[in-house]
Amino acid sequence: MDGLLAGLDDAALVGIAEHFSKMPARKTDETKDSERMARGKSLSDGMRCTSCHGASLAGQEQMPRLAGQRIDYMVAAMKSFRDSTRPGADPLMANVVAGISDSDLQALAEYVSGN
Repeated sequence: MDGLLAGLDDAALVGIAEHFSKMPARKTDETKDSERMARGKSLSDGMRCTSCHGASLAGQEQMPRLAGQRIDYMVAAMKSFRDSTRPGADPLMANVVAGISDSDLQALAEYVSGN
């Protein structure tokens, strides 16, 4: 992504972000396990995901949309926060997922992406 955006000023980047943020989320057709979904909801409630990402997990202001994202993407993103391998990561998000197991990240990803 860096190569595509190299040389753009802040106004252009904001314009691109605003454009994509207004696009409707597509529902994923990935198979979800009902037990993991229940576990994911419990984790999401306990971690208060909606306090930053919005009641429907559709994102708000600078907080990204979780609803409708691919499960594999969500797992990879949360692991990169947890494992401190995401460049420029928000330390608050890293703290939220610190110590979360891979299986719980999978459950959380299935739940939030399914909304």
